[in-house]
Amino acid sequence: MSRTHHLEKAARYMLTGIAKAKPDDTVKDVLNRLYAPTPKIDTLDYVFVVDDAGTLLGTVSLKDLINKPFKKKMSQIMSRKLFYAHPDTDQEHVALIALRHRIKAVPVVDAQKKLLGSIPPRMIFDILHMEHTEDMLRLAGLSASGPGMRGAIRSGIVRMSMLRLPSLVIGIIGGLAATSVVETFQSSLESEILLAFFIPLILYLSSAAASQTGTILVRTLATERVNIRKYIVRELTIGVTIATLIGSIIFLIINFWHRSFLVALSIGLSLFISISFATVLGLFIPCMLQKFKKDPAVSGGPIITVMEDIIALVIYFSVASIILI
Repeated sequence: MSRTHHLEKAARYMLTGIAKAKPDDTVKDVLNRLYAPTPKIDTLDYVFVVDDAGTLLGTVSLKDLINKPFKKKMSQIMSRKLFYAHPDTDQEHVALIALRHRIKAVPVVDAQKKLLGSIPPRMIFDILHMEHTEDMLRLAGLSASGPGMRGAIRSGIVRMSMLRLPSLVIGIIGGLAATSVVETFQSSLESEILLAFFIPLILYLSSAAASQTGTILVRTLATERVNIRKYIVRELTIGVTIATLIGSIIFLIINFWHRSFLVALSIGLSLFISISFATVLGLFIPCMLQKFKKDPAVSGGPIITVMEDIIALVIYFSVASIILI
């Protein structure tokens, strides 16, 4: 296992000095042990109930332990709903376990469910901060991962330049492709120069729609348990609704402003189709990335932006050519 690989696993954040109890221990027994000066406790968010073999059976929060009668046994007050990680669980998944199940600390067990340690809240906060930083840098197009990504901000001029260049090269390729699309429809532009004025509007709204849809989906997949089919149908409906509203509004504005029904129709219809397609793209790419075990957070980066720009231009000029020529 590489050092980078190991650094992003649950074992890195696990503390072994945790409070344990047996099922037949009473609340008083456990409290007396915790008050004693001898045990070394690194974190005390839960008391973990284990059997003689060390297998995790349940958890008792510190609040419940203090508020329960002294004679109550741990087996009577423990929560049997177990949410845990393994030593090789990815750090991001550890944070998601805590978020999804609303637990303060995440126990770590081996393949036989023997308790090894616990990941406390402060470590979970550290993981969330690091993952957020990594996602933001990746969205900006930096071509690194893991600790290398998070250390990029403090890296030297040469390394920082190398990290930024790949996404900009993608932008160059995409920009040349978009220029080629405009060249292909040069006759449409020459016959109706007004179309050129609205290219930025088409590109911005389409890219924004794709980015919104993709970002919301990525966060939903990460933090919620949803029926993906129902979610996709819902998002598609929202996307088409937004596309209809924006297309209609722009049609009315341009028709009133420039007194050109066909140009207004071309732009309004192009926006409707582009935003609808952008919604599909914003849903499709994260789902495919997740299916192939890739980080769906990259869906908001330069690649999807370039793709959507090219597709939006093709739609825009195709619709305009059909209506105006």
